[in-house]
Amino acid sequence: MNAPEQAQGKTVQVLSSAGNESGGYTTYSNGIVTQRMSIRITMPEMSIKFPVPFPNEVISLQILGNLNYCVIDISVTGAKFLFEHSDLSRQFKMVVSGV
Repeated sequence: MNAPEQAQGKTVQVLSSAGNESGGYTTYSNGIVTQRMSIRITMPEMSIKFPVPFPNEVISLQILGNLNYCVIDISVTGAKFLFEHSDLSRQFKMVVSGV
């Protein structure tokens, strides 16, 4: 991931990156921070803390999985969700970007 990437005609480089199988983050030279997480749903209403706080604001949040959910609140440090009730154990992946 250390190879430069093209974004709007400018070269963007990875400044730092860290993580493990449950999540991680990447910081780019243009100020964008991307975080990814694997989360197990333990209750219908959950607060999730981001691995690294965003310096200014969250600009995108994507849930990867077949879920019915509602974002109740989002901040630079985390998000609060309401999930449809289920007796089954469920897991999803989340990708969050910000500056």
